[in-house]
Amino acid sequence: MARWRLSEHLQRQDWVAVAIDFLILVVGVFLGIQASNWNDDRKDRGLANAYLDRIKSDLSYDLQGLQARELYWRASAEAGEKALQFAEKGRLDRDQWRTLLDFFNAGQIWNWAPSDGTYREMLSSGRMELFSDAGLKSQLSAYYVGRQTQAQALLDTLPAYREEIRAAVPYGLQRYILDHCDANVSNSFRGRPVCPPPSDVTGLAELNRRLAGDPKLIGDLRSWMTTLHYARGVGIENQGSAARLIERIDAEKR
Repeated sequence: MARWRLSEHLQRQDWVAVAIDFLILVVGVFLGIQASNWNDDRKDRGLANAYLDRIKSDLSYDLQGLQARELYWRASAEAGEKALQFAEKGRLDRDQWRTLLDFFNAGQIWNWAPSDGTYREMLSSGRMELFSDAGLKSQLSAYYVGRQTQAQALLDTLPAYREEIRAAVPYGLQRYILDHCDANVSNSFRGRPVCPPPSDVTGLAELNRRLAGDPKLIGDLRSWMTTLHYARGVGIENQGSAARLIERIDAEKR
């Protein structure tokens, strides 16, 4: 309709009307483009918020997992330190049964790896550009790429000591520990009282002396305790990083 009027005004050489029609046409095109852009921006913002929700869920899962594992790793470290006191100083601060549990529990490990599926999906599909906050993108990269390389090397490993202590302790005792002391891996060290000793404790003192006198076993226990110390530090740092990212995501969505 506007083009038809413009053609008519051109034929009549009504230049004022031509100018008005042309202005109307330009404004109409401009508003159409703007409406399309606003609609695209709205869709992109909705998609960005959906990804932010998913990443926040991943981070919350990481945070809860790391908090649970810190309890587990701390108990493993405490058991290892007590076992080393017995091995290095010959001091029996606990009874023979608890000392054996210390040797065994020092080899317990609950691995951890980050929940990075959403982040990797965004990278592979080129959708990181949906996030306008460069600082947020930098923090996400540091958490999922830089920090996790170090974290996985420390937190997703099985120590040699774990295999050696399981090879050294008679299977009957291990089975008793697994059945009576470690029924649920996620709760095994959460304030769990020491399980009662088996009815037959014959030979426990000799077994503990043999474990304490095994140079390779004790050497690997020392090495594992140092690695576990670093791993716990990385885990605590990752808890802080995940918590800060969750706060930043909440701020980004406001």
